[in-house]
Amino acid sequence: TLIEHWNGKDWKIQKTPNPAGWGASNRLADVAATSATNAWAVGRYHAGADQALIEHWDGTAWTVQPSQKPGTSKASSSLFGVAATSDANAWAVGHFSSGSTMRTLIEHWDGTAWTVQKSPNASGHANALSRVAATSPTNAWAVGQYKNATAEQTLIEHWNGKDWKVQKSPNPGGSKRANYLVSVTATSDANAWAVGFYDNGTGLRTLIEHWNGTS
Repeated sequence: TLIEHWNGKDWKIQKTPNPAGWGASNRLADVAATSATNAWAVGRYHAGADQALIEHWDGTAWTVQPSQKPGTSKASSSLFGVAATSDANAWAVGHFSSGSTMRTLIEHWDGTAWTVQKSPNASGHANALSRVAATSPTNAWAVGQYKNATAEQTLIEHWNGKDWKVQKSPNPGGSKRANYLVSVTATSDANAWAVGFYDNGTGLRTLIEHWNGTS
């Protein structure tokens, strides 16, 4: 794992845990902070299979946090995105294996513990989330992709304070070509942006989608 910190003058490498040890894979993919004493980093480490990794900064040190393991004991899991709005509200997203199928993975921090949340899957094939953004305890967005019978399609899910639900999203590459969303940001209930790329048949093109409060 690698974490660097800006102190107002310089970037400095921080001491960070590696739960798989130095001879195995330990990776962090995203970071979020709400204050100088509250930050989260997520990723994965390899212990027989990939396992979700969550680390926390309390103002003094980075430490590995316990998190639920979805699926069976042998299932692999990875986290790719994290967002936080306070000391008592954070989200982490990614995917886990369920047999031979990939499923969405969403975990929530309530101020006490990380727990796996019920999250929808748009198809019976591969489903994965890459990033998450939140503006309040009742508004969060997660983006990624799922695979239909032939190609990847955009996947957007929304948290309304009670449930995560799949939202209708455009696929400019069509149903037979790849469409990916890799990141998302939001400023309010009526303003969010998701970005990625799609295949137009001759190459990859930039993709930007906007939420205006309705669609």
